Amino acid sequence: MIRLALTCCVFSLLAFSANANCVACHAEHAAELLNQPHKALITTDDPSAACTSCHGDGTGHPFEPDKVFAFVGEALQRQNQTCTGCHTDQHSTNGAHTRAGVACIDCHSVHGGKEKTALPAGFERIDEGSANCAACHEDVLAEFAFNKRHRLQENSLTCVSCHNPHDRQFVPRLGSAKESVCTDCHADKDGPFLFEHDASRVDGCIACHTPHGSANRHLLTHQQTGELCYACHAEVPQFHLSFAPVGDPRFGTNTVCTNCHVTIHGSNLDPGFLK
Repeated sequence: MIRLALTCCVFSLLAFSANANCVACHAEHAAELLNQPHKALITTDDPSAACTSCHGDGTGHPFEPDKVFAFVGEALQRQNQTCTGCHTDQHSTNGAHTRAGVACIDCHSVHGGKEKTALPAGFERIDEGSANCAACHEDVLAEFAFNKRHRLQENSLTCVSCHNPHDRQFVPRLGSAKESVCTDCHADKDGPFLFEHDASRVDGCIACHTPHGSANRHLLTHQQTGELCYACHAEVPQFHLSFAPVGDPRFGTNTVCTNCHVTIHGSNLDPGFLK
């Protein structure tokens, strides 16, 4: 009789492992999941379907706890591939974050309960996603404290307004002329123009502007306009320097070049972007 009882007990455990009843032991995680998007995986026929979809079917788990895929401590590639098995359209296993060694669970909390990032004074109103970014990108967050900045503090925009954290790109998000993220808002600077500013088409907007915040007006990379322009335009017509081959220059790094070259983003009238 004792042997029969033990045999029934073993078969009961085997049945449990084949048709996992995760809720029986992990009720707290199941309760957390009810407030998360993955609750859509729960079915009436299999209450543990949401668990087994990510952690495996639980075969052998009652005897050996490590028989389930626990994410924490597992290889980065396998962790992220588990997530991208479902999230194929929005995510990439070859994105910038993955190549930097960041796992999906470093940013996303599937069961909830992730501690909120402590933010410096003035940033209390930013959205949860941007606060999550700030946990790693503290240097970028500090740039939004400048007097000239994009309105992240006011929650007028968020980090994902400009950046796609799951993108398959190999260059910085704003570091390419092919990126239209700036002109999505600043459409008047995009043209098309008959005469285009080469900098905006080759290096992108960040050739002249710092995107997050700056001490300079218009988020420029230099305090003086002339200094910014001469950074690229080292060779200028003779009359910019002086009327004679030698002599004091007429224009220098303290010159406001945009007094004459007004349409610096592009022009349909003049190749020198003059009025």
